[in-house]
Amino acid sequence: MSELWSTGNYGWVGVYAGGQDAYCQNFPSASWFNTIESQGWFVEPIWVGPQSQCSGYSAFSNNPSTAYSQGEQQAHLAYTALQDEGFDVSGGGVPIVYDLEKFAPNGTGCQVAAEQFIKGWDATLPRQLPGVYGSAGSSYITNLTGAPAPAFIWGAAWGTGSNPAYIPPIPNGDWNNNQRLKQYQGNVSIAVGGGSAVVDLDEADGPLYSNY
Repeated sequence: MSELWSTGNYGWVGVYAGGQDAYCQNFPSASWFNTIESQGWFVEPIWVGPQSQCSGYSAFSNNPSTAYSQGEQQAHLAYTALQDEGFDVSGGGVPIVYDLEKFAPNGTGCQVAAEQFIKGWDATLPRQLPGVYGSAGSSYITNLTGAPAPAFIWGAAWGTGSNPAYIPPIPNGDWNNNQRLKQYQGNVSIAVGGGSAVVDLDEADGPLYSNY
């Protein structure tokens, strides 16, 4: 991270803070977060809990009311993880992003369940800033505008330019008050410290976190 920071090309990084469906379960410690923030990094904590039953991953319920309750449960788990990892949640306003991977629509059943799950997530983190990451099209972020809605979105729309104001097919009028992050390119090889790393490239016009 120090070598990457020294390039001067990057200012923030998405970091998996927890969740049962995260590919890597070795989550960073409070010391690690403190170290990179002291270097100058802003971070976007990401929570990877259960996914839609139409995604192929371990799943939340397709019953809307049950899915809502499960979203609430994930919010409580994420809040506890943020505390353990050194985020200052006492004053509110800490962004935390739910990673909602793409899923097949399966009529409307999976879409409705996903909407209710995210509403439970949003409603349970009102003093923080609950966000949602997903494919701009196939995670159905456009359906999440009804209250309670995510405080901000992080849309993946590769090959559409880096401007967060343009995340098709999300209407330009939704989440348009510094409420957007955009992943505009994926699986990019970059030079780091004499070697290389594969990263996704993102731009932010929305909330990030630093304790410095």
